[in-house]
Amino acid sequence: MTVDSALAHGAPPAAVGRPQGSRPRTLGLRAPLVELCRARLARSRIARMGLVSAWSTTLVFAVMAIALRAGDGVDASFGGLVVQATRIVAWVAGGSVALAAAADRAALDRREGIETLAAVRGASPLALAAARALATMIQVARAILGPALSLALLGVILSGTVFVALSQLGVAVAVAVFAVVSGVVIGAAADICARLGRRQGRWLLLAVILAPWVAADIAGRSAWSIPGALSALLDLAVRLLSGGAP
Repeated sequence: MTVDSALAHGAPPAAVGRPQGSRPRTLGLRAPLVELCRARLARSRIARMGLVSAWSTTLVFAVMAIALRAGDGVDASFGGLVVQATRIVAWVAGGSVALAAAADRAALDRREGIETLAAVRGASPLALAAARALATMIQVARAILGPALSLALLGVILSGTVFVALSQLGVAVAVAVFAVVSGVVIGAAADICARLGRRQGRWLLLAVILAPWVAADIAGRSAWSIPGALSALLDLAVRLLSGGAP
């Protein structure tokens, strides 16, 4: 078993040897250490529950889209349904991953031998922390992208005219952009809260997300919060890429 495959499959430290003369590799989206952290995060109970809920939400909206197509015929437009579903999925699936990541993952990695495994490979604690941060962003984006993009592509398939299909394709691209940006923003917030709050990281994340959201909404400035800003980004991306309001 190679070192990279051992990392990816979570082999015990004793089973991994560092090649002579090898140098620590820079982190990338598919680096073994990043993939290991991402897979561990995806397997967490909160993240799995959020993903199941997100796909269930997507299924409900898919049925609604089919019913809309049957009722309105070739003129049916699905942009509004996709946007609404994407907002829900972002906080059901993406938010669940963020909550899982906001726990004291560093302590968990130490307890379960991941820190030792990374050290054997030549990764410093700082590199492991960076891998956790990048893994969180990737997993949040993936959790949103899968269900939301599936529904957006269903809208393309159900389109009755070429014009509607092209518009729905623009919505799909907007959803993909939104998922990536949300992964970076929400993932970064979760990682920072985990580092600062440690055992109280989840409570800190909820405070960082919810308190400004409520305050900004009361003040009539909903875009001045993370959820409001991301929602505004989604609306803007849909308008620019699909040629119309969501």
